[in-house]
Amino acid sequence: MYIKKIEIAGFKGFGEKTSIFFSIPDGKTGSGINVFVGPNNSGKSTIVECIQIMTRNIKRISFDKEERNPRYGNKIEISLYSINNQDEIIRSISTVEQGGSETIVDNKAHPICFPIMSRRFFSAYFGAGDSNTKNYAITKPYDQDRNRVKNEFLNLLSNIYRDNDKYIEFNKLLSYFMGRELTWRIERNRGQNYIEIEKKDNIFHTTLGLGDGIISLLFITASLFNIDDLDVILIDEPELSLHPEIQKRVMKKILEISQNKQIIIATHSPYFIDFDILINGGKIYRCINTGNVNIRSVSEDTIDFIKSCKKNIFNPHILGLDAKEIFFLDDNVILVEGQEDVILFNNYILPSYPDISINVTFFGWGTGGNHNSPKIAKLLYELGYEKVAIVLDECHDYEEIKREISEFASEYYTDKIPAMDIRKSKTIGDTEYLGLLDEDDEYNIRDEYKSDTHKLLTGLSTYFE
Repeated sequence: MYIKKIEIAGFKGFGEKTSIFFSIPDGKTGSGINVFVGPNNSGKSTIVECIQIMTRNIKRISFDKEERNPRYGNKIEISLYSINNQDEIIRSISTVEQGGSETIVDNKAHPICFPIMSRRFFSAYFGAGDSNTKNYAITKPYDQDRNRVKNEFLNLLSNIYRDNDKYIEFNKLLSYFMGRELTWRIERNRGQNYIEIEKKDNIFHTTLGLGDGIISLLFITASLFNIDDLDVILIDEPELSLHPEIQKRVMKKILEISQNKQIIIATHSPYFIDFDILINGGKIYRCINTGNVNIRSVSEDTIDFIKSCKKNIFNPHILGLDAKEIFFLDDNVILVEGQEDVILFNNYILPSYPDISINVTFFGWGTGGNHNSPKIAKLLYELGYEKVAIVLDECHDYEEIKREISEFASEYYTDKIPAMDIRKSKTIGDTEYLGLLDEDDEYNIRDEYKSDTHKLLTGLSTYFE
């Protein structure tokens, strides 16, 4: 059973009814992944929380007044649409007709969901307990108190520890994520259990000495281990306290699992973004909050453009790690054509005019040429960016490119440098056209271009005010 759609209205930042559709695994790598990105306080964790609520065996739940959005009449409505083979099952929770904190819970069937929330911790000492993966996923309570100690997770670790085959496989995955062998065991002192993790040469850290990264990785490993009985894996901020290399290994495992499991992630890390997710039918949603949570995604035309970029062996950086940062910015983005433009604008052109202040982020290492600029601009537009400037080289089709961008984003700002290239001089026929900057190591703006460059930067500064 998989999640097809969730409708959220009145819960926290959702002042209007919002529908979110989920991808369902079909055997392709990334097909089952649904990633939610965006700035802080944009609604990502609220979505994760709603999914957790709707996949718990809850018979009764109340919501505090501060959780109920007055724009929706201080009432909450959440509906989960699941699909089991061809049958659609709708489960709902809604505020009682008379209002207030109480709700009506429709306890229909729902997917078995293994949730990992953003605050991951447990007690240093714990009693005996036992819970396998399926039971943990079914019985784990909803974390309405985000600071609640997750001691039921220790029952799952105890179950794994008692079964030698599970223990070996768990440690194999844990060690893969760490990049080195890592073992742990359960010990006991004065009637209380505690966890020891081997540091090196038979030297162990007790639970009290475990770093946040190890604790987080224990939770992540448990969610991606022994998953046959699970339908959905839900992880809020999988990157917490993890080294980038570990994040990359975790994402590699998630991509592998997503061929036949539905995985839902909310993240601030570019290491959990992979454009193959979109190409193979998965979802990447950007959340923005302008008084109401708004969910944005890209069109099929933009996905086709992403496919073409992935095949571009001459400009592999167009959708590289730096470009993935675009999913996590607030706004104020400048698109330029190439990597030289990004470097020379930041290090030479902008510093040449200290009187002009422009608070922006340049997109990755450039768009890969003026022909790509409208397509990258459309990607940003579809993701909900409102303040974007496109700076092109002077070219014969400048007006055509500007018009193309204005057709879908009239509020975007398009301008050009007063030269055919930022650095290189060009000869066309018998005429030589000098680059914007001289070609020695100083990269100074040529005298004949200083006035027009000042005008360009002044226009950008005014636009981004």
